[in-house]
Amino acid sequence: MATIELWKDYKKLNLLARQMEVQPKFFAETFFSQTMYHDTEQIHFGDDEYEEGISAFAHPLAEGKVLLDQGTEVKAFAPAYIKEAAVHDPLKSLRVLPEEDYSGSYTPMQRERIHLARNVARLKARYQNRIEIMALEALKDGKATISGEGITETVLNFGRDASLKEVASADADKWSDPSFKILGQLSRMKRLIKQHSRFGAIATTVHLNQSTADYLLQNKEILDLYDKRRGVDLNMNLTPYQKYTDIEPIGRIGHFNFLIHSGYYRENGTKKEILKDGEVILTAPSIGGKKHFGRIISRKAKYKPLSYFLRPYYEDRTETQFVEIHSAPILIPHDVNAAAFMQVL
Repeated sequence: MATIELWKDYKKLNLLARQMEVQPKFFAETFFSQTMYHDTEQIHFGDDEYEEGISAFAHPLAEGKVLLDQGTEVKAFAPAYIKEAAVHDPLKSLRVLPEEDYSGSYTPMQRERIHLARNVARLKARYQNRIEIMALEALKDGKATISGEGITETVLNFGRDASLKEVASADADKWSDPSFKILGQLSRMKRLIKQHSRFGAIATTVHLNQSTADYLLQNKEILDLYDKRRGVDLNMNLTPYQKYTDIEPIGRIGHFNFLIHSGYYRENGTKKEILKDGEVILTAPSIGGKKHFGRIISRKAKYKPLSYFLRPYYEDRTETQFVEIHSAPILIPHDVNAAAFMQVL
């Protein structure tokens, strides 16, 4: 019995993608750890789950068009549909790969499978980056923004209390001033989180990048209190951040644990940091977010709700192979006021 080529077999292709190990993303996995799938036309959020009264999202259309006026904050919308393809040039199968012997130790068909696997890994990594950015936006601003080429910008407001965002304007209010009371600012935001969150959340984890941490560690107040045990407790147990290669715990200062984030992604060829200079997020574990996924608009996926779906197709005239990823995600924080955002530089 003849076997189907891997790039034509969408079932094996999706199995390959799910078996691939891709670097896990911290914010999406830590604060949006639960997943829900919706096989109805709309995604429903009842009052019991989400007190702020967001009633529904429309599921994505095949074109991924948003069905609302530009810049409108809404309680029901059709989110843009993730639909991105990677292409395999057939000539690549004839070229010797860097890991081969000089004369070529792989056959063209073997190289084709290698290129296919790399394209699948690339699509999966880009998809995970998108999920991570959605998680980060929900934590920073308490919102979800859907925008892109040919898509009307739509903003979903989860109802973050305005007091949980601070932007430093005067130099004396920035962390670049060594005498600024950093712990005082964090303690004030911690009290506001406890006041406005649903269940009196206790926020003790501070997220920042390396440049911002450099200013933190030059602060006069911080230098006297800094605990340099760097992410291990007194019993020398591994930290829960061990699997995240872009997370570095730098110790406990006062009542707060500090995590440096070095993750990045590329957009239009430009490298962008997950957390930019001066961005600081204070979080409590009770955010309790969920990843919600709608139906995949593809007959091959039988229009089922999935985290993502890979669909191969072929351009006969040019003998070019494509692998396309589909997904319909939205990330919802259960307690949007269990986090605060500060721009400190």
